[in-house]
Amino acid sequence: MTMTHDEVAYALAKQVPDLATQAVFDTNYGSLRLDHVDSQKVAALVEKLLRKKLPRAQPNSADCFYCDGNGVQPNGVECPLGCSPSQPDAAASPGAP
Repeated sequence: MTMTHDEVAYALAKQVPDLATQAVFDTNYGSLRLDHVDSQKVAALVEKLLRKKLPRAQPNSADCFYCDGNGVQPNGVECPLGCSPSQPDAAASPGAP
C-alpha cells in the first residue's frame, strides 16, 4: 500500500512521536507491547523509513501539510518534514559572483 504525502506527513508529525512512548503491534497471535526504550528505537527506524517515502520536491513547498513551506508550524514547532524558509537566490544576493 502506497502512502500519500499527507499520510506520511501526518505519521511523521503525530504517529511517530506517539510510537516513541509505547509501541504496540497487533498480530494474528495477539498484541506485542514494547517498553519505552525499545519503542524509541522502533520510532526512530519508522521515522527514517517514512522520510524516504516523501516526494523529493515537497519539502520547502507552499503545499506543505504542516508549515506552508516556512519551516515552522502554527504552534511554533519546527516542521516535521524538515522544511525551511525559502532562501533568496544566491545570484540575486549582493556580492554574488
